Amino acid sequence: MSKLLTVIAPTQAVLVQFDNDSDLVNAWASGKAATTRRGYIRSIAEFRTFVSKPLRAVTYADILAFQQSLGEMPESGEYVSQDGRTGATHNLILAHLKSLFKFALSLGYVRLNPAALIRLPKLPDRLSQRIVSESQLLLVLELESNVRNKGLLTLLYCAGFRVSEVARLTWSDIKPDERN
Repeated sequence: MSKLLTVIAPTQAVLVQFDNDSDLVNAWASGKAATTRRGYIRSIAEFRTFVSKPLRAVTYADILAFQQSLGEMPESGEYVSQDGRTGATHNLILAHLKSLFKFALSLGYVRLNPAALIRLPKLPDRLSQRIVSESQLLLVLELESNVRNKGLLTLLYCAGFRVSEVARLTWSDIKPDERN
């Protein structure tokens, strides 16, 4: 069966047929940043290897078994599984799975969403532990002798950038636009 795309009307459903699960996964992950796309595809590949069946044949029991294979989370939510991954990573994998099946259902690829009833365990909020205080930043900046590194550290902290965002910066991102 070849790919078929039929648009009924701008406000109505879109029917898409895919030749196989891989085409569905690629369509679901398309349009995302490269790193995000790789993460999505890696998560789904792990699940597909675990279940060893087409996505259309996956059941709620299959997803529960996969969730349990990731590891049990103690009440505190703090753990690192045998494979070295944290509860947050396991939740991310399950969130990817839920998203894929929601996408597949919306396109009519599956008749039921077996992941709809899966609940992601609540994890403790660790954000405050990852935020560097101003005094800690000033100490790091004082100890850093390289002017370039000081500038990068200041930019990361003050602008709230991620390392990957700073790494992709170009002069045109920083230099004032001459038209203004």
